[in-house]
Amino acid sequence: MSITKKTLAALSFVALMFAAPGAAMASSAQSAPIPGYGSKMYVQNLSETAKVAVVEKVQCMYDDGEQGSNLSLFNGRYQPGDRIPNQGGQYIEQKNSGSCFFESSYFTLRVIGVGSVDFKGTNSGWSVENNSNPDKLSVSISDTGQGWEYIGVKML
Repeated sequence: MSITKKTLAALSFVALMFAAPGAAMASSAQSAPIPGYGSKMYVQNLSETAKVAVVEKVQCMYDDGEQGSNLSLFNGRYQPGDRIPNQGGQYIEQKNSGSCFFESSYFTLRVIGVGSVDFKGTNSGWSVENNSNPDKLSVSISDTGQGWEYIGVKML
């Protein structure tokens, strides 16, 4: 093997070492989000009346399918018993690059006529910054033990 082939082989190996983790993360983003960067979330209407939910004040979050994240899915009308998504959770991901590299992620889920929940995401996980009506908006954030958190919002 010539020096040129050895050099190319070494460079290919180095490139693979640096590229493989990113490729692995991209391919498994739906199944194993990174703690503090992503989560799975659902919203459910357990009340006896229809409700309208709006996601607003979004900062440093991917949305509309970027990186598999889709906060906008939670916008809309919820009939009694509705759950979005029907099973499991929708992947949501913080944007931790560019101008968001040193910033926390935020979004608010507002249920019209009921109240709102302000969420904050950091590298250590998700938290509720404020819940304006905890008697009617029940929020749970649990560590799944699989490298990501599960966020549930129930309209009571």
